[in-house]
Amino acid sequence: MKKVMHNTIHRSRYGHRLAATALSRNSNLNPDYHSIGGLPCRQDGVALIVSLVILMILTILGMASMGTSSMELKMSGNAQTTTQALEAAESGLAQMFNALTSLDPNQPQTSQTYTYGSGATTMKAVVSIKSIDSSGKNVAGSGMGLDFQTNYFDQASVGTTATALGGRSTVHQGLNQMSSASQY
Repeated sequence: MKKVMHNTIHRSRYGHRLAATALSRNSNLNPDYHSIGGLPCRQDGVALIVSLVILMILTILGMASMGTSSMELKMSGNAQTTTQALEAAESGLAQMFNALTSLDPNQPQTSQTYTYGSGATTMKAVVSIKSIDSSGKNVAGSGMGLDFQTNYFDQASVGTTATALGGRSTVHQGLNQMSSASQY
């Protein structure tokens, strides 16, 4: 027995001419059925809208992360200049302390400026020493005789950086000096 295929013409809902043999449920030529599973699915541009919404969400996330990273960059720059200023102030204290031979409690204040680095990394420390108390009273049980007195000083150092951010740090350090009571 011979099979005869009838080649009848059908029209789709869009007016396209389709042969009867091409109208199976899994065919890509039939716009009323999706190719996966053969279930009816009308997309009509939904994929475009969904992809645009996803693209917009990704764009917003990208812009937010760029803002966060630029803020973190500024914060790390500020932390770096503050640390440099602190290091300059502490270096100034150490350099002034090493240069001292003795302090005069009758002199109101001594000041010295130290510069570190060059160019954009220049740091400066202004160190000052002032007398706080020169009462000469010894603490009982200090082991020092009555012919000695204790003089107290405040050593302050202000460290600054030459960057555009202008880091600044102040460090205080107390000093005391034992001296002969007859010396001052």
